[in-house]
Amino acid sequence: MAAADVKEKILDTLDDVRQTVVRLAKDFREETVYVKAKAGVIGGYVVIALLTLIIAPPPGEDNPIDARVKVSSISFGSREKTFVEVINESGAEWREAKVFITGSFTRGADGKDRVTGTYMLVDRWRRGEKRNLFPEKFKDEKNTSPEMDIKVETVVIEVDGEKYVKKIKKAGEGS
Repeated sequence: MAAADVKEKILDTLDDVRQTVVRLAKDFREETVYVKAKAGVIGGYVVIALLTLIIAPPPGEDNPIDARVKVSSISFGSREKTFVEVINESGAEWREAKVFITGSFTRGADGKDRVTGTYMLVDRWRRGEKRNLFPEKFKDEKNTSPEMDIKVETVVIEVDGEKYVKKIKKAGEGS
C-alpha cells in the first residue's frame, strides 16, 4: 500500500465521519424539547465525569500505610481519659507497627508541673483491625507512661520504614 492510498483512506474516513455528524446534528435539531433536554443532562453528566477523571484532586495527607487515626477521650471520674484509635485499613498485616504520640499533660496535685513528651508503643495489627490505645500502654525512653488526660498533638505510625503523621487539631482550630 502506498502512502497515497493510506492518505486517501484516511480522508474518506474523515469525510464519512463528517457526514455522519452533520446528519446527526440535523436529526437532533428536528427532535422535541424533551429529547434535547434529556441529551443535555446526559451530555453534562459525561462532561463532569470526564473532568473528574482528568483533573487530579489536590494531594491530601500522605498516608502510605493506609492507617486511620482518631484521638478522643472518655469521661473517667473527674478527669478525661484520652485514647488513640488506630485502624489498619491496608490489605496487609502490620507485623511491627510503632505508634508514637506527642503531647502534654500536667503532673502533680497542684497541676503546675507541665510535662511534654513523646511516647511509643510497638504492636502488631491484623488487616482491618481496629484498636483503642490508652495512655498507660505507651512508654517514653525512661519507661514511664503519660497521664491519662494527655493532650495529644501528633500521632506517628511507622510500619516497614513507611511513616504516617497525623497532626491533631485542637478544639476551636479551623481546617
